[in-house]
Order: sequence, then C-alpha cells, then structure tokens
Amino acid sequence: MHTELRASQLVAQPGAHLVQREKSHCPVATGPIYFADLAVGHCFQDWTEGDTQLMAVDCSTPHDNEVYYVAELTEDDLPSENDLDRISSGLCLASFEPYVGALPDETTFEYSWLVPGEEAWSEGDHTIACYLFAADQSKLHQSAQNSYQ
Repeated sequence: MHTELRASQLVAQPGAHLVQREKSHCPVATGPIYFADLAVGHCFQDWTEGDTQLMAVDCSTPHDNEVYYVAELTEDDLPSENDLDRISSGLCLASFEPYVGALPDETTFEYSWLVPGEEAWSEGDHTIACYLFAADQSKLHQSAQNSYQ
C-alpha cells in the first residue's frame, strides 16, 4: 500500500463529512506501520518524505510524535488542498484539549496532521490523523494523554 502524505498547520470547513474512528481498547502496535493504519495512542518516530511506513514505538520509550485523533472523510472526491487543510486544522484543534487536557497554547506541544495524497485517496485512504510533538523538537518519553502539559 502506497500512501502519500502532507503535513501542515492551518481551520475547519463547515459541513465536512467525517466518521471518527473508534478508539481501540487494545494496545497499539509497534514496529513498521503504514500511515493509513495509525490509531489514537500510536507514538512514532519522524519519517522521511517518500516513506510509505513509519516506526511506531511504545509511548514509554523516546519518540517524536503521538497520534491523538483519527477521522475518515466520507467524501468520494478528494477535497482541495485548502479545504483539506481547513478541515484538518479544525479537527485537530478541537480534539487536542480532550486528549491532552489543556489547549495547545497552554502546553509544551505543537500539533499537525497527516492526510492522504491523490494516489492514496484513490486507493481508499481517506484518513486524517492528528498528531502532537514537543514544541522544542525534543523527544517525548511518555504519552501526552491527560498530561495537562
């Protein structure tokens, strides 16, 4: 499975059709994982442009990023880049506080998102994955869930 991704930071488009992925009650997988298979609670290392997979790790070990919200767009057609950024930005901002326990500007974290490119969209990947990382680019050493930092 090939997944093209863009990561950026921008505000939600009213009327977006979304389905929130159910939160898994099972421990999240570690090791190589496709971007489209990211789930809430996955901690992972940075990746290189062009990668189709990333390295998921246990959140108690040093890591770069943590997924805190995942949704599937239900549209048949890939939204424009601007619309996708507005949708993603709004979702990721709105879901940050419920996961971390504080607003982004009250924490030591920043956030961004991963979205599918045209090829991945045509293959059925309509996933938006919101993730956070340390604002100073340092490694995280535990989950940010309910950390209030």
